[in-house]
Amino acid sequence: MEPYEREQWKELDQRLAEAEKKLLATANLVRAGIPMVVSQQMRIDALIDSDARLYLQMQQLLESQQRTDELLARLSASQQRTDESLARLSASQQRTDESLARLSGSQQRTDESLVQLSASQQRTDEALIRLAASQERTDEKLVHLADSVQKLVDSWKAGGNGAH
Repeated sequence: MEPYEREQWKELDQRLAEAEKKLLATANLVRAGIPMVVSQQMRIDALIDSDARLYLQMQQLLESQQRTDELLARLSASQQRTDESLARLSASQQRTDESLARLSGSQQRTDESLVQLSASQQRTDEALIRLAASQERTDEKLVHLADSVQKLVDSWKAGGNGAH
């Protein structure tokens, strides 16, 4: 064989050796890569599964948030009605307090009138006691006068001049 051919065969052998190295490296990569690809696929599947569960939980959370928002809206409306009722109750309480103040004033005036009436009644009672005593003295004087008149009449009937 000629040197030129030998050179070509040598180059071919070198290229084949390099190709074989590359093939062995590729085979090693494939052997090592397949379990890695399977592992990566399992991780991807787990992530997809986790993503699906997360999406479902997010949907449930959104629904729960909507229900919470609805409850808060109803609670806010209820709070507003409660505030309005409290405002009406406060106004009613204020009117009641004003009425009680007027009633207290009226009661005080009534109490003062009763004190005056009691004093007037006491004066009336004292006057009636004096009147009764005076009436009794008058009755006694009338009894004496009636006796004197009777004696005078009796003395006239007896024919006297009125003297005893």
